[in-house]
Amino acid sequence: MSFLFKFITVLMIVLSISLGMFKISNNNDNLFKFFFNSSSHKTIKSSQILDDIKFYNTTFEYFINNINEFKNESSCKIGRGKPPQIRIDNNIIRPLYQKAFHKIHFDINHIDGKYSNDLDFFSRYLSQSKPVVIHNSVNDWNAFKNDNWKSDSYLSNLIGENIVTVERSNSNEFGHQTLEDPEIGWGFYKFSFNQFLERYLKKITPTTSHWYLDNQLEKELEEDIKPHSFIPCMHQTSLPYYSYKNMWMGGGEEISLQHNDLEDNIITLIDGYKTVYLVEPTTKSEYMYEDYDNELTETKLSAVDITKDDDYIKEHFPLFYENVSPIRVDLKPGDALFIPSMWWHQVKSNCRSIAYNIWFDTFNIKQKGTDFVFTNPTSEVFKDLKTHSSLCNTFHSTKFIKYSNTRENN
Repeated sequence: MSFLFKFITVLMIVLSISLGMFKISNNNDNLFKFFFNSSSHKTIKSSQILDDIKFYNTTFEYFINNINEFKNESSCKIGRGKPPQIRIDNNIIRPLYQKAFHKIHFDINHIDGKYSNDLDFFSRYLSQSKPVVIHNSVNDWNAFKNDNWKSDSYLSNLIGENIVTVERSNSNEFGHQTLEDPEIGWGFYKFSFNQFLERYLKKITPTTSHWYLDNQLEKELEEDIKPHSFIPCMHQTSLPYYSYKNMWMGGGEEISLQHNDLEDNIITLIDGYKTVYLVEPTTKSEYMYEDYDNELTETKLSAVDITKDDDYIKEHFPLFYENVSPIRVDLKPGDALFIPSMWWHQVKSNCRSIAYNIWFDTFNIKQKGTDFVFTNPTSEVFKDLKTHSSLCNTFHSTKFIKYSNTRENN
């Protein structure tokens, strides 16, 4: 009887636990809140299994759920170009263009911004210099929720007469000041936002230009934007930790030069589609065909155009072809991408697009002075950057200090 009694008791306990876990697993919101409101960050680390199957979407799951949008050419309703074209062969994501650079891959984390917080974001991504795609973090923005920024007339009513900074290029390539190619004819201009609207959607011909808005966010639009809740220290706007907010807008098919920035960067897509290519900052300079930025706006420039086909890259940039595997990120409206300081990136706007980004100098990249930053290879600057202390000082708990210190040990 004693053995039978113990067996029944154990069985009842197991059944109770199983039913309880089933109830929790059917309420993901409560499960996420449980882990992220926990007083000990060890609880989050012990729930590592959640990273891939619940809290984080894998890239494959993301594309499976959005495949029709990325394949549907009518998704680009305004402007030039098509949405980013991808295909899935044997459960492997590939560019639709068969001749695309063969080493491109899609291996990047996707997180839901609704469930992320500043401590989690700092410990997992910012302090580790790890890029990530964030979804569902702008659904309550005025710029996004009512499709306000999709409307040129809405923007014109607010900032139409404001003088803005605009880039012009005779081709669809922007930022090529070091390539010594007069045919590109790239440069900056200033005129009213309404004058930009008159130009940016025009059909491109040999005698016309691409126009691309590259302007600090106007005060009249600040109420349409909310700071991302998961970015640490966003209220700490005084130097040395500061933030710089920018607005980007174009008619489609614009391609940036591959470069890296001094600050951490989050770009949020309000309308349209963008494809971003990322390369790790530890990549050797000779592989990147690295060059210096004459205007000192970016840290370094690369002559490699990842949007070119496989044969072109092999012929013109053989070291890149043999040694580098870029990450490709395709963004749709409402998505945000965290690009850590010094990561190489190249951006293509696939149709009429409008984006907002914020730069923030978390680890004081100029700690050794601008000469060190601009005269040393990217890999060396990044190596030094990992020894810097965070300028974000609003967390006073031992949890934040613990994860801040991990930067020096990785």
